[in-house]
Amino acid sequence: MDSHTAHGREETAPTTAGQTDMRLSVTLGDTPQDQHAQVAAALRACSEPFDARRALTEFQAAVVHCVRGLKPGEVVTYGWVAEQVRSPGGAIAVGQALMPFSPFDGVPWWRVVLAGGALTNFKHLGDPGLPLVRSLLMAEGVGFTDDGRVAQYAEGSPVASGGGVRSSRKKREPQPCYDPHETVQLSCYKCR
Repeated sequence: MDSHTAHGREETAPTTAGQTDMRLSVTLGDTPQDQHAQVAAALRACSEPFDARRALTEFQAAVVHCVRGLKPGEVVTYGWVAEQVRSPGGAIAVGQALMPFSPFDGVPWWRVVLAGGALTNFKHLGDPGLPLVRSLLMAEGVGFTDDGRVAQYAEGSPVASGGGVRSSRKKREPQPCYDPHETVQLSCYKCR
């Protein structure tokens, strides 16, 4: 099987029935200056026109369009993107649609996080995946909690300067319940 590397992506020749095995290979720079240059290059790529010649499914194209519409520092959840592309419950599919993109492809997939604000493991990027994603978000003004979650999602934590948060989870205000308890009890079938 022949392979070559282009734009941080290792592409292998078609396998069976025309399928192509795609593996990202991103190397984090050795020095802080190299890492800063990588982050700057990834952020710059997001402001350039997207290569429309790339073969995308209709769902991938919708996800890419939605994610490219996010402002720097704006953090959303996979579930929120799924709702925007009219695929409620399709958070995993959104993650799979974003997986083939390297940080330099102009799709700011690092702005999409898990519902609790945690970053995914980014195994498809190799060892530097998580530090690179964290660096990209920090460069956009996104803050983190001590346990590594995006600060805007943590209750009671100060929101970092930068963009906002959009989540598919709707918080419900406690409402009085006229059963024996005074506030909404999630275990109470009448309060749900």
